[in-house]
Amino acid sequence: MRLVTGPGGWWVLLTPLPLVALAGLVVGVGTAVAQAARWLLAPSSEERLAALEERTERLLEHNRMARELHDSIGHALTVAVVQAGAARAAGSAQFTERALAAIEDTGRRALEDLERVLRLLRQDEPDSAHAPRRPALTDLERLVESARAAPPSTPR
Repeated sequence: MRLVTGPGGWWVLLTPLPLVALAGLVVGVGTAVAQAARWLLAPSSEERLAALEERTERLLEHNRMARELHDSIGHALTVAVVQAGAARAAGSAQFTERALAAIEDTGRRALEDLERVLRLLRQDEPDSAHAPRRPALTDLERLVESARAAPPSTPR
């Protein structure tokens, strides 16, 4: 192999220079296009604000459901404790049977509430058809019966 000698032979050493320049141009243009794509395709401030508002509403709904679940379970446990204490104090087999039935019914309803709310909390979008409902006037009879089934408390 012979090195190029003589006048004008030095240009052979510049042959890789256009390839290096082309590679630099491709990298530069690629970086610029990637930056432009991020800027052009990113969500607008209105879209980001709407997404944050939607997330906030979802979190508020989850907190509301958690409070309702807490109230429901707390009520059920209170009724069960009162019924069990009254059954022990009454000493009547008939009364104890009624108290145990009331405890079972209250516990079953509390478990249903718990399952319904947990199912809703696991979903991204709460479904209004399965949303827990607050007691209404139509539930008044059931609530009064639950309260009547609880024996009067006896002072200790």
